Amino acid sequence: MEIERHRILKFLATVMTALSSIMVVLVAFLMKMILDCAMNKDFGALERSIGISILYIATYFLINYLKEVLVARYIKNEMEDLRRSVYRTIMERDYQSYFSKSNGEYISALTNDMTTIEDNYYKAYFLIVQAVVTFMIAILSLVVINWQFSIGVLAIAGFFLATASFTGVGLNDLRTSIQKDMVKFTSKTKDLIAGYEVVRSFNAQDKMQEQFDRYNHNLEEMKLKFSVRQGIIKVINENLVLLIIFSIMILGGCFVITGALVMGSLIAIVQLLNSVMNPINMMLVAVNNSNSTKTMRNQITEMLQNTTIKNDANQATHGTFNQEISLAKLNFSYDGAKPVI
Repeated sequence: MEIERHRILKFLATVMTALSSIMVVLVAFLMKMILDCAMNKDFGALERSIGISILYIATYFLINYLKEVLVARYIKNEMEDLRRSVYRTIMERDYQSYFSKSNGEYISALTNDMTTIEDNYYKAYFLIVQAVVTFMIAILSLVVINWQFSIGVLAIAGFFLATASFTGVGLNDLRTSIQKDMVKFTSKTKDLIAGYEVVRSFNAQDKMQEQFDRYNHNLEEMKLKFSVRQGIIKVINENLVLLIIFSIMILGGCFVITGALVMGSLIAIVQLLNSVMNPINMMLVAVNNSNSTKTMRNQITEMLQNTTIKNDANQATHGTFNQEISLAKLNFSYDGAKPVI
C-alpha cells in the first residue's frame, strides 16, 4: 500500500528509528564504563566517562528528534495520498460499480478504516523496526560481554516467542467483523440523520430509535469481543515476558555463582535485559495489530486496483413519462393507532 515516491522518506525514517534503538542499548555500556571507573577508583577515566555521557545525551536527543519528525512526515504523506487515492477511486466509478456498495462503506473506508490502518499498520511498522533492532543489538552486546550467556538468552527468548506467535490467531477475523458492523452503523446513522425531516413528519422517532439502538448495540458488542480477545492476548504475552525474565535471571545467577560473570558485566547485562524483554513484548503487540488489519488493507488495495470507469454519454437514454400517478384515500401509520398520513 506504500506510495512509490515516499520510499526515500520511509528509508530515512527507518534509519533514524534504527539509530535511536542502537542508542538505547548503548546506555548499558555507559553504565558499565562508569561503574568500572568507580570500582577501579580511576578519576581520570571517570572524567572521560562524563564527557562521553554528555556527548551521548546530545547525540541521542538529535537522533530522536529527527526520528520523530521523519516518521510523522512519512505517515502524514502516506495517509494523505492514500485517502486521496481512495476518494478519487470512489468518485471515478461508474454508476453500477458505485451503487454496488452503500455510502456507509465508502464513508467508513475514508474514516474508520484509515484510522485503523494508520495506527495498526504504518505506526506498527516503526515499532517493529525499533523492537527488532533493539533486540538484535542487545543480543550482540550480550555476546560481547559473555557469549555463553547470550546463547542461553537466545534459546529462552526463542522458545517463548515461538509459543507467543499463536496468541494472535483470530484477531484479524474480529477486526473484519468490527469493520463490517462499523460500515452498517455509519450507513444507518447517515440515513437517519439525513432523514430528520421525514422521521419527524411521519412521527417515526421511536421506530428509528429502535433501529439506531440495534446497530449501535451490535457494533459495541463486536468491539467488546475484540477488546476482550486483545486483553487476553496482552495478559498472555506479559506473563510470557515475565517467564523469560525469571528464566534469564536464574541463568545469570548460575553464571555469577560459577564466577563466569563479574559485577560490572552483571550490571550491564541487567540493563541489556530490558532491551531484550521490552522489544519482545513490543513485537508481539505490534505484529498482532498489523496482522489484524490484513483484510482491511486487502480491501483498500482491491478497491484501488479494480476501478472501472465508463463514459456516461455512451449509456442508453430513456424515454419520458407523460402520464399521471395519483393516490387517493390513503391512510398510513406505524403502530396502527396514530396516523401519520
